[in-house]
Amino acid sequence: AKAGLLDVVQETFMRVFRSLDSFDQSRRFSTWILRIATNLCIDRYRRRLLLVRRLPGLTHGGWWEAWT
Repeated sequence: AKAGLLDVVQETFMRVFRSLDSFDQSRRFSTWILRIATNLCIDRYRRRLLLVRRLPGLTHGGWWEAWT
């Protein structure tokens, strides 16, 4: 689980760096970073749900361990 968290943090800052030129300076920088991180977490959660639905016999309780 810790590795997954670190992956999200790393991907967040990679996206921030790649998208700095599109940042609207009339907005708060922290809010922008938080939105990027939130979207990444939502995307990761959705991918996990798809994985659970596609793998027969994988119990709901074990889906987290199967992904990480």
